[in-house]
Amino acid sequence: GKTGYTDLAGRCLVTCAERGGLRLIAVTLNDGDDWDDHMALYDNGFSEYTLYTPDSSTTFRVNVVGGTADEAALYLPKDSSFVIPAASEDRIQQKVYLPSFVYAPLKRGDAVGRVVYTIDDRTLAEVPLLSADTINYNDSPRGWIEWIKDVLKWHS
Repeated sequence: GKTGYTDLAGRCLVTCAERGGLRLIAVTLNDGDDWDDHMALYDNGFSEYTLYTPDSSTTFRVNVVGGTADEAALYLPKDSSFVIPAASEDRIQQKVYLPSFVYAPLKRGDAVGRVVYTIDDRTLAEVPLLSADTINYNDSPRGWIEWIKDVLKWHS
């Protein structure tokens, strides 16, 4: 924490606390009981909110046109956690936004889509879906029939 005092602001205190990965910051100005007030603020904050981490084992895929592979695996970044009201985890809805296909080349880590998390139609977070694969452009000669098969996924 950081303490301070000025005639205008009085006793000032800035602190930070972390529990279960959730970090909160408290700031009080002109507070004669600042340390006790900060503890009460943290007790209230940690009881009202929690950190939600999306399931990173869920797999997503996107079709790739014109590449050395037909599809790419996608993943959620490791830092996808966000704050939610306590005891609301079972109400979280997830909606995945992905294009029908992407064109090669595609690099590992490229953002391809996103997942939007909501509660009662209120957006909590938008998390990008990243390519787990690097897929180079397929520069072997192909005719227009092969291109149509690629787009329509008509491979035998």
